Parts: sequence; structure tokens; C-alpha cells
Amino acid sequence: MASSTDPSLDSPPSSSPYLLHPSDSPSLVLVSGLLTGDNFPKWQRAICRALNAKHKLSFVDGTLNAPAKTSPDYAQWSRTKDMVLTWLLNTITPSLANSLDYHDDPRDVWLDLDSRFSHGNNARLFHLKREISNLHQNQLSIPDYYNSIKQLWDELGNLQPLTDATTLEKRAEDERVFQFLLGLNDSYAALRSQILATDPLPSLNKIFSILFQEEQQRLLQVSRLHPENIALVSRSSPHPRPSLKCTKCGKDGHLRNRCWHVIGYPPGREPRNPQRPSLLRKPPSATVHLAASNPVPVAPSSSPIPGLSFETYQ
Repeated sequence: MASSTDPSLDSPPSSSPYLLHPSDSPSLVLVSGLLTGDNFPKWQRAICRALNAKHKLSFVDGTLNAPAKTSPDYAQWSRTKDMVLTWLLNTITPSLANSLDYHDDPRDVWLDLDSRFSHGNNARLFHLKREISNLHQNQLSIPDYYNSIKQLWDELGNLQPLTDATTLEKRAEDERVFQFLLGLNDSYAALRSQILATDPLPSLNKIFSILFQEEQQRLLQVSRLHPENIALVSRSSPHPRPSLKCTKCGKDGHLRNRCWHVIGYPPGREPRNPQRPSLLRKPPSATVHLAASNPVPVAPSSSPIPGLSFETYQ
């Protein structure tokens, strides 16, 4: 008869989630890519596969209840629980893992991460569609280019699984919404982010109404600007009008091929007379002033007495 102290009787069966293999250590890293937050869906799928391969997925998905502290399985459950918790923290970036140090149960860590980063797929879907739209081969080889776009396609397909007809109709509506939002100017980026954060996405008509009202509000604010502010905006335009200067007459505002001195004056517009006296004339010379103030006496040619010659009068 086997002894009751035989260690083989104390070890859990091979199908038990409490079983730890000799190769299982606290320093084990189950997945290659660390969780940063933005990659939560991809990380979640990878860590689920790894835990399921080790028969430990029940520690995070809520299907395994903790045994009573008086149960003989409690000690083994506690050791395995701490091992799974350590594995989870090893696959998270240090800055994010520091905020999870005080969790004692891997299930609590799982729920905490899910509440932080699982807020619908609308934003991720939008970014995936934009990446696919902007992806070009450029300097990539054909295999590298194919692998890059296939990775995006696979993630997009995972976020949009095949469902019933009603869901497919809603997906078609969301596809039009994404295309409409992709074409918006960057000035609407903040409002676009608010729309993408809504789950489920509003209808396309509702989104149009929201953006139209925003545009009208902006136009109203522009119309209230002071004239000097509008002039300042026009002067600070990123595409200023080039300055024009004629090489024939030296004046601004036109070029030589449009100069009237070259192509001729239009009817009714005659050139200015270059001999036209200026209003600012040169002052008369000093000799003229002297002549006006001291006139030269002129000898009289007739006598002041009628009938008497000048010589007789003298």
C-alpha cells in the first residue's frame, strides 16, 4: 500500500490548472510584445493563447473560483495564482506595470486593464483604415509590402467579425462614416476624436449635422473679427501674392509686358506732359528783384506842355 506521505499524492493531476511545470519560473515572458496600451487588443489575444497553452486561462477569465482557505487545494492555488500574476506583469511595460503592483489576483489585473483600454474599437478601426489607405510599397520588397498590409487586414478582420445581416448593415453605415471622417481637415481633429469615442457610432446624418453646426459657429466667429484683425490674417497668409515691378517705368503693380509705355495708352488716357511746370518752381533770381525795386529811369520823349517841344521846354 502506498504511504500517505507519498509526494505523488500531493501533486495536482496533469489536467488541473494548479499544476506548475518545472520549467515554469517567475521570470518567464509569455509573449514577445509588451503591453503599452495602444496595442491592448493584440496583446490580449496573444496572452490568452499563451495562458490557454499552459492551462492557466481560467485564472484570468473568471471561470476558476478561489478555494476556501481551509481547503487542501488553497496553498497550491495561491502559488499558481502568484505565478500567473507575475507572468502578466512581465508582459506589461514597466510604467504601466507599476500601477498594478498592489493587485494580488491576476483576475483583478485583467479587469483593470480591460476597463482602461477596452472602450470600443471605433478609434482603432479608424486608424487601421487610415494606415491601409496611406500604405504604399515605396522601398519595400513585394513580400515585405504584402506582409505589412496583410497584418493590417487581419487585425481589421478580427475587429469586424462576420455576424448577422443587421450588424452587416450597421457596419456598412460605419464604413461610410469612416470615409467621411478620413477626408476632414485637421482643424476638425478634436471633434473627430470625440465622435470616434462614441460607442456605437452616430449615424452619418447625425455626424454631418454636428460638423455643419461647428462650421457655422466658426464662420460666425470669423465674421466678428475686427477689420484690422482680418487684414492681419490676410497679410499672414501662407501664400502671399508676389510683388510686381515694371522694368520699363519702374512703377509697382504691373510688369513690363503690361506697361502702357510699351503697349500704348488706352483711348482717353494720354501720357502726362513731361514739360508741365511744377508747382514748386525755382524762386526768381536776385537781379530780377533788384530790377523790380529800382527801376531804370526812362527819359521822357515829349513836353508836359501841349504845343511846346521838349527841347524848347528844356
